[in-house]
Amino acid sequence: MHRRFLIAVGALIALAAPAATLGAQAQTGTSARQTRSASLHAVRALQARALVAAGLPARAVTAAFATPTSAATASLVLAAGDMNGDGVDDVLDARYRGVGPGERLVLFCRDGVTGSVRWRKIMPATEGHAYIPAPQLLGPQGLPGVVIVDVGSAQAGSTTTLS
Repeated sequence: MHRRFLIAVGALIALAAPAATLGAQAQTGTSARQTRSASLHAVRALQARALVAAGLPARAVTAAFATPTSAATASLVLAAGDMNGDGVDDVLDARYRGVGPGERLVLFCRDGVTGSVRWRKIMPATEGHAYIPAPQLLGPQGLPGVVIVDVGSAQAGSTTTLS
């Protein structure tokens, strides 16, 4: 699972750069919106193929990428391990949305066989905080689980402190 996670994260990082470039090259007016939409769709398709090639279940990845996102929503798809013990790895589908001064995280666990949502967790938007889901083996038996890291920041003058 660790190897697949690293491959998937690497693929997402490599594919994020073209998305930023495509957005920067957008034109003005209606054609710019159409170009941006088509470009983002192409990047999302590349990301989905890279995740499936890294070994994530195709149905779960397809379900995660088929869920519509608005321009204000960012998404992240991660390998989660076999969360329900059916022998097929499941997928974490993290959705970020700017709400006021912060970002809210809605985290879905998708079944690796069907792609359906098994459970969800909502972390409310908090100014100066970012929530990062990380699949981990937990407990004395080392069962697949999720740790949500809360990265906070505070600014005093010209100094920013991360905690």
